[in-house]
Amino acid sequence: MPMTPGPWRIAKGGGCVVSDNPVNDGPRERDTGHGDVEYYGGFLICESILKKDDALVIASVPELIDLAKIGYEVSIQTSMIRGMNDRVKVYQLRHRAIMERLKLRF
Repeated sequence: MPMTPGPWRIAKGGGCVVSDNPVNDGPRERDTGHGDVEYYGGFLICESILKKDDALVIASVPELIDLAKIGYEVSIQTSMIRGMNDRVKVYQLRHRAIMERLKLRF
């Protein structure tokens, strides 16, 4: 089952993480309350979160996955450059490429 697309955010009342995108609408998800947008302020991803910092981490999952994918792609691309044995230069090149990709997305 694919992940619900982001962005995810903390619900108005706190304690929940919601998305503006519907949770998978399969038979298993129907009548579970995940689609009670009026109550939760979005499609429910997670509820009963006590600490706000925990909710922030959960709400950040889609962006963290995107960042990991970008980092992986850039790592693969830069590892193919010949003559890049200097680790500092490789790190700087990867960092610059990731930051450029992030500007386009966020």
